[in-house]
Amino acid sequence: MKAKTLLVAALIFLCFSAAALAQGTFQVGSSPVTTVVKTGDTEKAGDITFTLVPGSASTNAGTISIYYAGANITSAYPTNAANIFVPAATGFSATPPTINAGTTQTPGLIIVNIPAGVVAGSTFTVTGVRLQISGAITTGPVNASITTVANAIVSGETSVTIINQVADGIASFTNDQIIKVNNLTGALSSNPSTVSIKEGALNSFGMGTGIRINLTSAPPTGLTFTVPATITESCTSCSSMWQIGNSTGTTTGTPSTTLSASNLSVYYYLVTPSANADQVIDTLAVPVTAVWSTLTTPVAIVSVAAQASLAPFDTVTTTNIPRYTEKEVGPITILTVTQNVTALLIPYATVGSGFDTGIAIANTTVDPGAAVMGTASAALPQNGTIAFYFFPQGTTPRPTTFVTSNFPLIGSGQSANGTVIAGSTYVVLLSQLLAAVSAPSTFNGYIIAVTNFTNAHGIFVLSNFTSFGQSALMLALTDRTPAVFPEIARE
Repeated sequence: MKAKTLLVAALIFLCFSAAALAQGTFQVGSSPVTTVVKTGDTEKAGDITFTLVPGSASTNAGTISIYYAGANITSAYPTNAANIFVPAATGFSATPPTINAGTTQTPGLIIVNIPAGVVAGSTFTVTGVRLQISGAITTGPVNASITTVANAIVSGETSVTIINQVADGIASFTNDQIIKVNNLTGALSSNPSTVSIKEGALNSFGMGTGIRINLTSAPPTGLTFTVPATITESCTSCSSMWQIGNSTGTTTGTPSTTLSASNLSVYYYLVTPSANADQVIDTLAVPVTAVWSTLTTPVAIVSVAAQASLAPFDTVTTTNIPRYTEKEVGPITILTVTQNVTALLIPYATVGSGFDTGIAIANTTVDPGAAVMGTASAALPQNGTIAFYFFPQGTTPRPTTFVTSNFPLIGSGQSANGTVIAGSTYVVLLSQLLAAVSAPSTFNGYIIAVTNFTNAHGIFVLSNFTSFGQSALMLALTDRTPAVFPEIARE
């Protein structure tokens, strides 16, 4: 009986030994991708190669699972598994590894079926895997984790690098100048401008990469921006060509080359990369020209800004490679409508010891016209406010400011909202202005008054209202602009 028991035990030991001998050990290697884009939804992962190590026994039937750092797989699979798995595996005779039905795209997991009886030296590669980096991975390096069932992985090789670096696709979005529009005439003081989109890292701008330039608000009525249909980067080490396209990632048809109130976006796609694209940081420079189709003056006081993003977006299509999650860079101002102002100087004003200074500013944008006055053109009627900047002697920092639209209203000649209507004259005492802004009741110094209308003229009178009175015209400071006086720019 004892001998029979020993025989059964021996048989069981031999069976387990055979099973153990059938376990194969795989060596794992990878070819990492250098850089992927943070907002990319189809970024290529590095290839992973599995080799049954020399001296290893033949394999058991089992599986190898590859986890892609929590990123979703966006390759055309499993309906087209050949996009991922290399069928030309070496040493697998008639039964190569296959992708398991348990493989999932969300989150990224590939399960490979390993057949039994594979001999040492056999190798296969998982390739063509594309990942949705956006929302999942922000820094590199990126690793894939590997587990196996019924076989083994060489110690220390259960995690391999598949991506070295994760970078912004667009490093910067800039322009060389702001196009300026005169609000009274519509004249363009600077035109055109060039906006530049700089690549975030080598190969961020790959074949088929798109860039959307998007206005954040509508330009003035009748104003459009035109851009070229094609752009070839011209520099000593690059020659990439970009072509105008549409939101779906194609350059077919007649995509728009204009930005306007009815079309806030244009798209460019890289169609011919530079031969040394992997060695230089590209910059797409787009000339932007402003053109009036219709012009109604005065032009509304606005600024127009633009943003840039890689395109096309994942919500547009699920087949384009590459495609991206929308992320705007910017905004940058590309056009401003500049307001016409008049800056007037009172070189000396005083309040105290019985003296006060009277101020009168006329809005003469209503006049008899060129036919009567013999001038080249009449003024264009404009309503506007007036800002007073007080510079008392020996005072720092910048003094107090009063704007005629401040409530309660001070002085006379303005409308209910504080604007001085075309053809009216605003009259006020300096003591009233100082009291309105809770400034000291005495003052000696100079005042600058800035109107946000043209053709302003002023007079000031110093008087003690009994025995002395002296008047003078205000001096016009023609080199002053709203940028110097932000209170006016906001009116």
